[in-house]
Amino acid sequence: MKQEIYKNMYQQICMTEEQKNSIWRRIQAEQTSLANTVRFRAKFPARAAVCAGVLLVSGMTVLAAGEFSVMDRLAEAMGFFTENTQELTEEQKNVFARYGMALGNEISMAHGTLKFDAALYDGAYLFIPFRYAFHEDAEGFAELKAGTDIRKTSLWNDGTVAGFHEDLVYMDNERMGYRIRQDAKAVTGSLTKFRHEITEDGVLSGSVLLTTNGDRLFTEGDVVEVVRHVRDVEKEEQKEEEIKVLTEFTLEKPVAQSAVALDAADRSALGELGLDIENVTISPLSLQYDGSGTHKDITHTYMEVVLKDGSVVDDMGAGYETAHSAAEQETTVFHARRFFTAPILPEEIAGVRVWNDNAEELWIDVK
Repeated sequence: MKQEIYKNMYQQICMTEEQKNSIWRRIQAEQTSLANTVRFRAKFPARAAVCAGVLLVSGMTVLAAGEFSVMDRLAEAMGFFTENTQELTEEQKNVFARYGMALGNEISMAHGTLKFDAALYDGAYLFIPFRYAFHEDAEGFAELKAGTDIRKTSLWNDGTVAGFHEDLVYMDNERMGYRIRQDAKAVTGSLTKFRHEITEDGVLSGSVLLTTNGDRLFTEGDVVEVVRHVRDVEKEEQKEEEIKVLTEFTLEKPVAQSAVALDAADRSALGELGLDIENVTISPLSLQYDGSGTHKDITHTYMEVVLKDGSVVDDMGAGYETAHSAAEQETTVFHARRFFTAPILPEEIAGVRVWNDNAEELWIDVK
């Protein structure tokens, strides 16, 4: 019984699966009881600390779940990123607990160290909370005290933060990016947001949301690489950027997705709105749909998820992938997606509402 409790507890530790499995195998081999508990100070302390304790099992030191877990980190980070002010239910938090993946990747950069804490993904989206710890000798470091608004420091300059933006966005002729090793061109979108308030001395916290082109979705086993694109302007013969891999991690269990069944009547009604829809998919994180239509019909036809209590699921707006070369009135294939501001539960979904600028409307039941 105790072993099962300990095993479940370890699923919330912010370590890689390999690290957790190794520790669990050692605990099983020991077959002994808990001897003592000692607290320790993590390298990245405070609000988003990875682990806050050490268990001593028969003289063996192992990390234990502390005050903050993968679930806590993802819930906090997504709430800020999507500007969701509603308190999450335990069922919503369990989405983070069930599918959240612990990361420990660190990248030493020119002005600080970037650390990825966790990852959560479905087919269309990959969400990654991070922390950026400025080097102590970085200019303006003394101003970066917990509770300080970064916009009121000398590092703030018209929407950018000195050091942080050079490292994470552009530095001279370099820029940081993300790609899937198995398909380097699949990741087509990246949105990064960071907190203005310093929650830990010398640390900025934020998240990045990655999207794919729709033809190639994020899949279990994908190796996500964080890369630096470098172009040497001194070399006229350089035809392509040099790409340096800074760190990488492998995607584990994806958030489960469900296809929405479309009958002949649904497809006919969608056709009257100007869209030939191939698939509609819903996960706890997003709504996705793809098919074909004109640019106008694609961008002026809207979808939203409605729950059984009548409320509409908030999202961050639609993102589209289309054939950009297509003329305005030419039919083109597309992939659309909407990222929810908070996880939803499949059993609470009533249906999908579709409408356009001409006040034409369609209701699709989700069973």
